[in-house]
Amino acid sequence: MDTSGDPTFRTLLARTRAVDLDAFTHQEVPFDQVVDLVNPARHPARHPLYQTALVVHAPPGDGHRADLVTITPEPPPNTGTARFDLMFDWDESRDGAGHAQGLTGRTEYSSDLFTQDTVELLLQRYLLLLSAAVRDPDATLHTLDILTDSERRASSPRP
Repeated sequence: MDTSGDPTFRTLLARTRAVDLDAFTHQEVPFDQVVDLVNPARHPARHPLYQTALVVHAPPGDGHRADLVTITPEPPPNTGTARFDLMFDWDESRDGAGHAQGLTGRTEYSSDLFTQDTVELLLQRYLLLLSAAVRDPDATLHTLDILTDSERRASSPRP
């Protein structure tokens, strides 16, 4: 995504939406053709185009949204393999009126690249970013705080 110019979170969402909608107009292009056209460096242990994925499964609805989203992480199933280096796979739940209630998710990662502590910290920071963006969607990206309380205490000057 284009984050040039330190856009607001709202602007970044609009940019993301535009890029995604444009991509959907080409969704019938065979994946192999995309890979051939992009011609990325190949490695048998890596996906040819990306190594990180964020998937949100949203139920059909009329687009209602909640003021605050709660994300409840679930332990990943122990399959012994990871499809990507890092993948967040979430399901959105809604109440009877169609309002978003929260996300329940799974995280899958390559243990050759990440430790469980590192992935948990990434998830904590992502949740902090989402919370800050929901509180103030017109805040510029550089002002959105992603430090945990313990990181903030450790980095603050001591008297």
